Amino acid sequence: MSIFRTLIAQINAGPEPYIPVEYQEVEYIESSGTQYINTNYYPYKTKAELQFQAPTRPTGDSQYVSGVYNVNNNRYYLVLFDPSDGYFRTCDRSANWYNGNLTSYNSNVHTIIYNDENYKVYFDGTTINKTVSDLTTQSSQPLVLFAYIDSTPKVAQFFTGRIMYLKLWDKDTNTMVRDLVPCYRKSDDEIGMYDRANGVFYTNAGTGTFTKGPNVIR
Repeated sequence: MSIFRTLIAQINAGPEPYIPVEYQEVEYIESSGTQYINTNYYPYKTKAELQFQAPTRPTGDSQYVSGVYNVNNNRYYLVLFDPSDGYFRTCDRSANWYNGNLTSYNSNVHTIIYNDENYKVYFDGTTINKTVSDLTTQSSQPLVLFAYIDSTPKVAQFFTGRIMYLKLWDKDTNTMVRDLVPCYRKSDDEIGMYDRANGVFYTNAGTGTFTKGPNVIR
């Protein structure tokens, strides 16, 4: 095929879809407290960007929007909510779990950038007052969404709320390793997150069923 015909074919085909046509993107997926996503990614020198929302104030024990724990204080916690005092917090890998209060409870949509190239954390566009550290070794457990993996290891302290997206980068290679988009599979309405970086559809690894937000039309 000539270059001219190739260009015409590309124009007629239109732009690449944001996610494959077998899936429908939605604004968010929401957990009732028993659902979670296993990203199958083991953090080490990892930058993350996460958007989330708690439409109603979580209660009970602390709830982790995303995190993983390993022995020797090798922690990678993006966000948790502590009902005892009503604050969202982010965490360092050190023995001092709480790296800083982010905000007191509200039902807004929030975005956190965690452990960027300069070990900084940004919350809703503002730098928080402490830095974090890379893990000392690669995590032996994968990062999960809507909960965290504790030292047992088991999935625990589920988040009752919504996640809009998660992006992860390997800081050593400066490459995106996860680009998770909330969606559902059209053939059976299975709700999950499609990874644009690797072409994988991650579904609920817990019990029950996620709730999905409104369709996104691009």
